[in-house]
Amino acid sequence: MRSPQLRHSGVGGAVLGRLGQLAADHPGESSGAQFANARSVRNALENARLRHARRLAAEPDRPWTMDDLMRLEPPDIAAG
Repeated sequence: MRSPQLRHSGVGGAVLGRLGQLAADHPGESSGAQFANARSVRNALENARLRHARRLAAEPDRPWTMDDLMRLEPPDIAAG
């Protein structure tokens, strides 16, 4: 499996900043695991993709650009 390249994924600086904020807000669990382990990051990004899809689907008549379809926005990155 190829690793994703952020520069091609539509992840902007604001989104990366929000991910950093989430990591700071979740420093670890009692087992000593860090938020930034691969599974946690993958789950956070998958949830962001779902929120992104729901956000776009909420405006079905809007003429979306390719950039709109590819770019995650800060509201797509939410705690939980």
